Amino acid sequence: MAAGEAEPEGALADNVAFDLALLASDEAGRLEQLAAVAEKWPESDGAMLAHVRAAQALVTRSETDPGALRAARTHLLRAQAMLATLRRRNPKDLYVAAFADQVEKELVYVQAQLRAPESER
Repeated sequence: MAAGEAEPEGALADNVAFDLALLASDEAGRLEQLAAVAEKWPESDGAMLAHVRAAQALVTRSETDPGALRAARTHLLRAQAMLATLRRRNPKDLYVAAFADQVEKELVYVQAQLRAPESER
């Protein structure tokens, strides 16, 4: 059942939509659906996960798509900002701290790749 059909404004609608986006049969469709999750529920954990997953997919295709790393950086920066807000609200949340650490590492990697000469990628 689609997220919107289950409970359009329910607490888990963003998570269900995120899971459904991951099931898309092709990468372009998956990226499009992940972007839709992030746009429809911009302050949700589903959106945060969608940004991170989209960034990971874009990093994977960066060898064939010159703009993919910049798009991945944008997604990671959005996730990082969302995590910073969550950390301010609840600084003792270990899940948020661990996820923020993961996003930070992925962001450092992407930024290093963007600075690396083309021949080193």
